Amino acid sequence: MEILREISRRSVNGKPQSISPTQIRILQASPSLNSGLDFDINDIDETFLFNKIGSDQLFTKPSPSKPSLKMIFFPTKQWKSISDDKVPRTEVFSVFDYLRLDDALFAYLLSSRSGWYCVANGERYSFMYKDYLYMLAWSFELKTLETRAVLAARSEYEKRSSLKFSDGKFHLPWLRPQHLYHPLSLAFLCLTDVVFYFDKLIMDEGYTIGDIEKDTGHGLWVDKRNNIQATNLPNLMDASRNIAKIIGVFANLFKSVDVTHTLIESLQDKKTWRDWYKGYHKDDEEPMKSFDQCVTSFSSAVGLLKSRMKTIKQSGRVIDERAKAQSNVIAALIRREDARVGHQLADASKKLAEATKKDSSDMKVIAIMTMAFLPATFFAALFDIPTLAWDQPNVITHNFWVYWAFTLPTTLLVFVLWDVLNERMIYRWVGRLLCPIEKKESYDCPRNGGIERLALPAYTGTALDG
Repeated sequence: MEILREISRRSVNGKPQSISPTQIRILQASPSLNSGLDFDINDIDETFLFNKIGSDQLFTKPSPSKPSLKMIFFPTKQWKSISDDKVPRTEVFSVFDYLRLDDALFAYLLSSRSGWYCVANGERYSFMYKDYLYMLAWSFELKTLETRAVLAARSEYEKRSSLKFSDGKFHLPWLRPQHLYHPLSLAFLCLTDVVFYFDKLIMDEGYTIGDIEKDTGHGLWVDKRNNIQATNLPNLMDASRNIAKIIGVFANLFKSVDVTHTLIESLQDKKTWRDWYKGYHKDDEEPMKSFDQCVTSFSSAVGLLKSRMKTIKQSGRVIDERAKAQSNVIAALIRREDARVGHQLADASKKLAEATKKDSSDMKVIAIMTMAFLPATFFAALFDIPTLAWDQPNVITHNFWVYWAFTLPTTLLVFVLWDVLNERMIYRWVGRLLCPIEKKESYDCPRNGGIERLALPAYTGTALDG
């Protein structure tokens, strides 16, 4: 219970810094002479890790007189490179073998599946808990009371886990000397961390859904007297994304709650663990005494944690229902916003049509005025041509051909340019004249600026064919 009190006080007073660890950390713990724990912590890189594992020098040798915990911590980036096959599988398996993990866990260690797993193998048990905070796997050697573990940080570890120093670096601040005697001590620390993670998650997402309810003006705690923020399409799309995230988060939360229930069942199974433990240490007073102390402390704390998990699940369902209700509200508001925008577009289209109609009327006026002045302009130009001598008996002079020599080619060129700029209208018009569709003849007809072969009926030969 003291661990729960400390975590509770820490959650109120403040939380560890949120940093992204970049180095692999080796943590070793053993009982000290002053009834506490001696910690040996070192930060290393991958090359050093695999070299020390290869030479069996990564961990100190276990003492036959006292229990110990040896743990490897992998930051998110380093573990991702391992799970994504960027590190040779032989080196990965060498880590697992060095930690004495059962081969049955290998497939789950490198996958993305969450769960709680427990595998027995004689005097050794292998365990694994995997969720959104981290993947934690360990083996417990009954003969030497040695625990070897690996913790790989996952997506939520940096922001929400309490297994770290106040400076944000990995640590086990709630580990006690008697915990080293129990095979499920890491499971208990993990359960405690996960429950507080769920608490913080529900609190944060509850505030998020409350802000969305205020923005939309629909919700249980919305005060009608407050001014509702004007909703527009970008804001609604942001709210929709947040709602989708919240619904996904709580779907994962419900799955994680079910996983923690199986973990709690293992912690509450006192008889199985005591019988297994007593089978080897029944004559050792100190290990059995520490084991029983650990079981007693676990029992009272696990009962409280189980009650909190029940409350967390109920609170999660409430927030999930609020999120789904807001999803429907946002969908309705988006449809209303689409209708409003559509109405505005219709008004704009109407105004554009009116403007286009006015422009057409103006062009019609210009065309009529051009038609009115064109005959007069033509005859004025014609009478002013020097090649026509109107005061002479022979009006048409010998240079009159020059006028036609320039006029006719220029006119033809103008029509050709007009035809090119208007998708070869004349060419298609000529093609339709030469190739009527109703006549299925055996020649090629131009169409749409190209040549299209018309379908011809099958020819049937006769005896008269030469």
